Amino acid sequence: MEPRELYQVLYAKAGFEVVNDHVGEKQLRVLGRVDNKRMPVWLVVIQRLLAKAEQSSWNVDISKQYFLRDGKLLFAWRVIFQGDEIGGHLQEIADIATEAPVMRQEIMEVPIQRSAHRTQMRHGRGAQSIAGDAGTPPIVSVKLGG
Repeated sequence: MEPRELYQVLYAKAGFEVVNDHVGEKQLRVLGRVDNKRMPVWLVVIQRLLAKAEQSSWNVDISKQYFLRDGKLLFAWRVIFQGDEIGGHLQEIADIATEAPVMRQEIMEVPIQRSAHRTQMRHGRGAQSIAGDAGTPPIVSVKLGG
C-alpha cells in the first residue's frame, strides 16, 4: 500500500485531510486537519491506532501542532508512524482505521420538571430576595455619603 492510499482511507473514515507529509524508510510523518463534525470518529481512530501500536512492531505518535495564521491560533494533527520498513505496515494501519466503529450520536429532548415552589414565588416571578424569607440582614453594611 502506498501512503496516498492510507490517506484516502483516513479521509474516508474520519475526514482526516492530509496537508503535508514526509515519507521515509522507517518513518511516515503526516500533518492534517479534521473537521469538527468528524472529530468523534477521528478520536475513535486515534484510540484504535494507539491500542494496536502497543502490540505491534510499529509505533504511532499523535499530537497537535499549533501555529499562527494571520494572527489567529490554529492547530493541525501531527501523526508519526515509526517502525522498520514502515511502508510494509500501512495496510495494517489502514485496516485498523477502516474497522474503527462509527459512533452514532443522538440528541434526545427531555422536558425539565419544574417545582411549583421555584416557579411561583411571592410575585409570580422566579426571583426571590437574597435575604431569604427570614429577613436576614446583609453581612456587610456600607454607609454612603458624608
